[in-house]
Amino acid sequence: MTLKTPLSPTAFAVLAGLAPGPRSGVQIIDGLEEAGARILGPGSLYRLLGEMVTEGWVARAATEGESDGRVRVFGLTERGREVLDGEASRLGRMLRMPGVVTDPGRS
Repeated sequence: MTLKTPLSPTAFAVLAGLAPGPRSGVQIIDGLEEAGARILGPGSLYRLLGEMVTEGWVARAATEGESDGRVRVFGLTERGREVLDGEASRLGRMLRMPGVVTDPGRS
């Protein structure tokens, strides 16, 4: 499967989860759950990360303590940041369309 834009909500969430810096799979899932996005398990995450590595959006990051191979850390590449920023801009434009987001203060 080749990833394409516009991104699926899951792909967008994973890229956004890597925006603050390199993260392990557990850190990505925990961060998404803290944000209220319970969208994938470890198997799906690592499959998606593999596709993102193939696309050049994400790369393995070398870290201390990774010598046993169990902890895999990933970070956004420059291309991944461009894809994330482009998708965030596209979604922002959609949210600004008339009638899409209502003012919660209105009765």
